[in-house]
Amino acid sequence: MGANTQTYFAFVAFLQTWLIFPTIIGILTFLYNVTFEFTAEDSPADFLYAFFIMIWSIIFYTKW
Repeated sequence: MGANTQTYFAFVAFLQTWLIFPTIIGILTFLYNVTFEFTAEDSPADFLYAFFIMIWSIIFYTKW
């Protein structure tokens, strides 16, 4: 295998590990919206989730 293939698989493994955090927060946001009957337009949790994803993506990029 070449260096490009090894880099690809290293990145995919790194990405899969890091996607656990947004998944957990996304599920909690969904459950919050369903429990309190919020829509996408009026949910305060959606703003917090978007903010979390912004911070997460910056940290993800710097760690890779």
